[in-house]
Amino acid sequence: MKGLLFAAVVAAGLAPSVARADEGADFIAKLSGSWTGSGSITASGGEAPAATTCHLQGAPSGASITVTGKCDGAAKGANLAVQLTWSGDQKSFVGTFQGGAEAGTASLSGRLSGNSLVMQVTSQNGAVSTLTLTVSGANRLSLAVSGKDSKSGKPVQYVSLGLAKG
Repeated sequence: MKGLLFAAVVAAGLAPSVARADEGADFIAKLSGSWTGSGSITASGGEAPAATTCHLQGAPSGASITVTGKCDGAAKGANLAVQLTWSGDQKSFVGTFQGGAEAGTASLSGRLSGNSLVMQVTSQNGAVSTLTLTVSGANRLSLAVSGKDSKSGKPVQYVSLGLAKG
């Protein structure tokens, strides 16, 4: 489950019915560069949120972006890597997330909705959560991961981060 939490840290998010052809490329450009921020991570619904700090680097290449970085604190020095690709034909993003010793590789898929990227995160064990990345202005990014607690089935806000570019 912690791997899903780090997916949220990924670059750093994703559904209008009619999207501009360059909308995905525009969003990728907004995610490029260095991002630093802090927030909280909750491992499960029964635990109190714990503080974390993350440093990410987004490197675009055409219709794709790779985001690498490290989170400290609650994330215990986890390295992560996210790869996202925009499909103009499908008007959607797909990709992968790797991070944390127990996480393995999670698949990502989602769509843009205004200034947000809303993605479904599916772990190797089939657990599903939602990652939302919202860009505000030229240098602010908020990241949230939510899902259902595997034990109680109740909704849980697993990750909440605020990041600044620069």
